[in-house]
Amino acid sequence: MESELKIKFPSSKELYEVVDSSWFKSAVFTEDEKTEEYVNRYFDSSSRVLLSKHVSVRVRHILGQNYVHTVKLGGKSVDGFSQRYEWNQDSKNAEFDVKRFLKNAAVCDDPIELLQEALVPVTDEKLIEICQTRFKRKTITAGFGDSIFEICLDDGACIAGDKSLPICEMEIELLSGNTQDVIEFGHLVENHSNGEFSNLSKYGRCLALLNEEKNV
Repeated sequence: MESELKIKFPSSKELYEVVDSSWFKSAVFTEDEKTEEYVNRYFDSSSRVLLSKHVSVRVRHILGQNYVHTVKLGGKSVDGFSQRYEWNQDSKNAEFDVKRFLKNAAVCDDPIELLQEALVPVTDEKLIEICQTRFKRKTITAGFGDSIFEICLDDGACIAGDKSLPICEMEIELLSGNTQDVIEFGHLVENHSNGEFSNLSKYGRCLALLNEEKNV
């Protein structure tokens, strides 16, 4: 299950100022950091079967690497914090194959029964790309309290058809420890910056451009 908190910023300058600040450097123990280019493509059937079930299917390409195929299911976001079931698989394929994903999902941690319920209705349908996001991500692996986070700084765009919206946000994803540390750290960021908690995922913002927004 994915546990993360999202904070949006007015500008990339203000976003990056957070991790360069003295309070941030004293609050967390930085273990590692890297910067990569992401292209995320989101898929559904032409009749939006997955969207109706609050399911998202994503194929992520980190430039210079292979692909990561992801299915996310359920969950709600409150004050920027969300928890969702999530299944991930590394792949050399740019296109999402429902049957292959289900076949390989047994080794994932989250319940395969929920995944099967979500994907079986589209097993024989061709999934099509409906939107995408493109952004630069700076990822900082850091310790805070009793937990380890990935603190991700994302700067780019949501793209749906001929429409786009800017991405300028921080995601704080729990790797190990407890969710209360995520929430506490999120409040620290909010109190020391112009960031605001956001309850809408990147995919949700794309869907808003298409006037198809649901709880995803």
